[in-house]
Amino acid sequence: TLPFHPNAEIQFRPDEFSGNLLRQMEHEFGVKLKNNLQFMHNKGDITLVYTSRYFQPNSDLFGRNNIFIGPSISKRKTNVEFPLELLKGKKVIYISMGTLLEGLEPFFNTCIETFSDFDGIVVMAIGDRNDRSKIKKAPDNFIIASYVPQSEILSEADVFITHGGMNSVHDAIYFNVPFVIIPHDKDQPMIAQRLTELEAAHRLLKEHVNVQTLNEAVTDVLSNEKYKHGIRKLNDSFLECGGTKEAIAVIKSLLNK
Repeated sequence: TLPFHPNAEIQFRPDEFSGNLLRQMEHEFGVKLKNNLQFMHNKGDITLVYTSRYFQPNSDLFGRNNIFIGPSISKRKTNVEFPLELLKGKKVIYISMGTLLEGLEPFFNTCIETFSDFDGIVVMAIGDRNDRSKIKKAPDNFIIASYVPQSEILSEADVFITHGGMNSVHDAIYFNVPFVIIPHDKDQPMIAQRLTELEAAHRLLKEHVNVQTLNEAVTDVLSNEKYKHGIRKLNDSFLECGGTKEAIAVIKSLLNK
């Protein structure tokens, strides 16, 4: 799902983790890649795709050997304590920009300014790469933490403000939560574009985020039924996928040929 196609002529230098994994594959399974680039960009007899054909951009270009089994979503074990009871019966905005982005203190301060009067609860996960001391004091309708139990929060949320990482997007679709999506890099712009096309998200460019645009985006998602309809169609497309059972059946069939 990368928004570009790597040039096979350019020398590929996998990092230490990737190199170790490639050597382990060769040792355990006797599989040696002709080109290290195949670690990320490969074509096999079958390809298991962990999303739905409906969500995949240009899915008509993907042949029958691409088996869309849907995302693998499981309840994550977490030791994070969180007062979920405070979310019951309330409008909930969930804000998370993932665990890798840093320097987002101005963005989080904009969120606090934007939703200080929100009639509900705002849950804001800031990760451990952002300086809490640079984030202003929030009003009582905010719950701010480095980490939160995401699945449990999404089960109560009405809108999800996110960078658009694939795992978080799949989680939110599973719980029928529409998005305000603010992509940063990698595959996020393409994911944001697709969610917008399917009317499951209101997209904001990160350079355009301010109190007015953020408030307008959330108000749009909360008040416009098209986003609820769009997210339900995506959720339905996941439910129609065969999941791990289909994956196992396809692999067994291939091995028995």
